[in-house]
Amino acid sequence: MRATLRQKPHQANSADATVLLPKSEFIDNAHISNPCTRVQFAAEACPPKSILGTVEARPPLLSKPLRGNVYFRSNGGERELPDLVADLRGQLRIVLVGYIDSVKSRVRTRFLGLPDAPVTSFTMKLFGGSRGLIENSTNLCTAKPRFELRLKAQNDRSRVTNPRIGLPCGKHTKKK
Repeated sequence: MRATLRQKPHQANSADATVLLPKSEFIDNAHISNPCTRVQFAAEACPPKSILGTVEARPPLLSKPLRGNVYFRSNGGERELPDLVADLRGQLRIVLVGYIDSVKSRVRTRFLGLPDAPVTSFTMKLFGGSRGLIENSTNLCTAKPRFELRLKAQNDRSRVTNPRIGLPCGKHTKKK
């Protein structure tokens, strides 16, 4: 799964971002038992199975993008599910913590209190298959589900969209 957020010049920077997945998407329980602990994360010693994917942010004020891993990290019991943590590194280090929970039987991830800094693009790629955190309960190529994206800007304005989940359906199938 890949999600990219692009920001146009002169737009207010994001303060909060919330993603609410379709009901057909749920967390693979096999991965709940493999999070990195806060102690391991601080020591930069997370187990390989706690890595869920990669992340890249392109701030226009830096000469190079920030890149890193996305981790499933325990939160010390503060919430029922572990957190989704983007560990961005480069000219500086930024750790973004996404709180995972459920709302009306839908998986929700909230990144609250984002740094007030411009970003041209932010891309998160999560592994699929046996290493993936998210599982599908329906054929996404025929269902064409939508997710909900809520963005709140640093100027306190909000926007809610319901984009369709884009898939390469039919592009990789062999013709008989």
